[in-house]
Amino acid sequence: MNYTHSGKLPLSPYSMFSVLPERGRDGEDYPSLAQFRLIGTAVIGEDLVGIRGGNGLSDGYNPFDLYGRAERARGKPLPPHLVFAELDERNPSDACAFLNAYGPLEGTSNYRLLSLDELRQWKKTASRSPVPEVYFGSLLGEVPLLPDLPSPQDDHYEYSLRQFWRAQGDFEFSLRLHAALVARRDRLQKLKQVLATKETKCDFRGPNQERQYVNWAREFVMTTMNANLSTLQPRVARVPNTGAVTGVWGCYTLLEAMYLMLFLDIAGWTGRITQCEKCCLLFYTTLDRGNYCSPVCENRARALRAYHNRKGES
Repeated sequence: MNYTHSGKLPLSPYSMFSVLPERGRDGEDYPSLAQFRLIGTAVIGEDLVGIRGGNGLSDGYNPFDLYGRAERARGKPLPPHLVFAELDERNPSDACAFLNAYGPLEGTSNYRLLSLDELRQWKKTASRSPVPEVYFGSLLGEVPLLPDLPSPQDDHYEYSLRQFWRAQGDFEFSLRLHAALVARRDRLQKLKQVLATKETKCDFRGPNQERQYVNWAREFVMTTMNANLSTLQPRVARVPNTGAVTGVWGCYTLLEAMYLMLFLDIAGWTGRITQCEKCCLLFYTTLDRGNYCSPVCENRARALRAYHNRKGES
């Protein structure tokens, strides 16, 4: 097993972490890569439908390879879990682009046989399906970390659009609350901003207002995170076609993998996730006063402050 030194956890074995196939009847893990991308994802009825990229478990990808390559500094390409948190429920193209980039959130058996009408509809809409490199490059200002482009297959896979946004909403809310909780300044204001954006009402009052908001946010983050990490645990598994064993981390969906990535961020000590005070984009920073995702946002915020200062003096 290869151990790679990381700034977050000493000798953190990222090679252990991956999305694995579901356990067999004997409850044993198989250290094969189960996560795959979709191609041409489009909204068909109430589902997101795309064709599978790759021809089996042997050509899956490991989302933690992307997480391990992420640099903890502003203006750098984002790993999958931060891209996931930036999606907008009002735009179905965000969901299509994400599945094209990283594949289904849950399950590898959501195969769907399309009717002739559905197939015609899919072919018509799939031609306009967003290309992740272009789409996210425009949305985020930087092309995020992506797995290699797979070869298209004939199998169609589906994922419930409603289920996608429910999962995305809970994850984004937890991540942004965590970012507000670890803010270096204006923590109460940032917590209120997150709650207002998600249209969540928490009307705490009195002299201990900040502590009440902090306790509520901390409890939500803990409950949501722990619920999605409850099935994850390190295990020892057989290496296929050999007599050897290897270490694996029992992570069975991309959604679980992204909660594990956030767990590793929370457990780390060399940087934090924060939200740009100008454009609200999430980014990593190692600076105590890292409040802006790029020099562009920092300069715009400075110019706006200067404008209001001049206006106040006149």
